[in-house]
Amino acid sequence: FQVIEQRTNLLHVKQLRNLSAELDLIMQDDSDDKKLSQEFWDDINVKLKFDKDGIKALLKNGVVSVHDRDPQFGETLLIKAVKQVNYEIAQLCLNMGADVQARGERGNKMTAYEGAVKYGFRDLEKLLLLNEQKGNTMKIEQVSSDINRQ
Repeated sequence: FQVIEQRTNLLHVKQLRNLSAELDLIMQDDSDDKKLSQEFWDDINVKLKFDKDGIKALLKNGVVSVHDRDPQFGETLLIKAVKQVNYEIAQLCLNMGADVQARGERGNKMTAYEGAVKYGFRDLEKLLLLNEQKGNTMKIEQVSSDINRQ
């Protein structure tokens, strides 16, 4: 058991070093169109399973946004959170303005909602559906307000 724990700790140290190097590159890049490496997104996948606080910190510090996409499948953090059955991060992404209609750009090309339905993640399905309905209600209220002003 100690050997497994030591290897797990070494893996986490290596991942933290990789993230640190990635952060250094991002901080040096002045462009608005940042490209995060596949290795970075692989680390995101691990964090979605084991380190929610790490994901929250990356979002809070602007290292990754809810609109960024991984280079392999073109998936957003919301789509990845649903695939990893991470309700808390999915909810955080929605609260931060993630696009519920965003599709992966390669592979299965599903939205987060379609993935939740396909894989039977009922709680996530309800969360995404409720969020979409909330968005539709806001749009209706805006249109109604615009009509009333005319």
